[in-house]
Amino acid sequence: MGFCCKSFAATLCLLLLAGCPRHIPAVALPKQEVEIALKLLAKENARRHQVQGTLQARFSGLKQFLGSVEIDIIAQAPSRIYVAQRSFFSQPSKLFASDGETSTLLDLADVNKPLYLRSSARSGSIEGMLPIAVSPSDMTGLLLGQAPIVDAQITDALTDGSQFQLSLLQPDGRKAVIWIRPSDGLMVASAMFDTRGDMIYHVDYEDMRDEKGVMFAHRWIVRARHGVDEIKLILQAKEIEINGPLFPKEAFSLPAP
Repeated sequence: MGFCCKSFAATLCLLLLAGCPRHIPAVALPKQEVEIALKLLAKENARRHQVQGTLQARFSGLKQFLGSVEIDIIAQAPSRIYVAQRSFFSQPSKLFASDGETSTLLDLADVNKPLYLRSSARSGSIEGMLPIAVSPSDMTGLLLGQAPIVDAQITDALTDGSQFQLSLLQPDGRKAVIWIRPSDGLMVASAMFDTRGDMIYHVDYEDMRDEKGVMFAHRWIVRARHGVDEIKLILQAKEIEINGPLFPKEAFSLPAP
């Protein structure tokens, strides 16, 4: 990972235009502090390789429509994810899976004519499952709380005294901005922007609890796009387990009905 600390004016404008709810730190962070923060982030990333559980998903923003569904999830680093939406009778009504290479969606709303879709994991999104245009790999990292630091270049490093804000240019040209606690390197918020500077998502990690020695979020507040709408998605953990026995690759692929 390279380090290149530029003027933070660009980051300030970027976040203000995106309507990011986080306040903007205004003091440049010394390079030594940045290097310490990166080591802490890498350590945290390595401590969270899989999460599974049941979440309550509540969303708003679709022409003021409010929705709530219960979902079962498995997220496995670096890019595998499985999501099953439960019906009123607690049976799966829609399923999504991505093994990092191929994504599959199975909609069982019409049991006589189920919908089955297959696409590339790189070009697809989880939008068919949840109303946010976020890629499967991004959703995996988002659920795990992993910082997008792999092969990234730091373009800004700022602090307000209570938290650090790092801007990271991703290998694919996108830009990530993360907020971390200086004391332990825990990421408390993250945002991703496309190559045009438009926000893809912003997530706040809340309700942190100790899970097997790892401080892990039990509530994710996500802001993302769904067409022309801005969606607020709140994921609240009902049951959760981290770093259990690894699921095989086959668990992240749905066969055709």
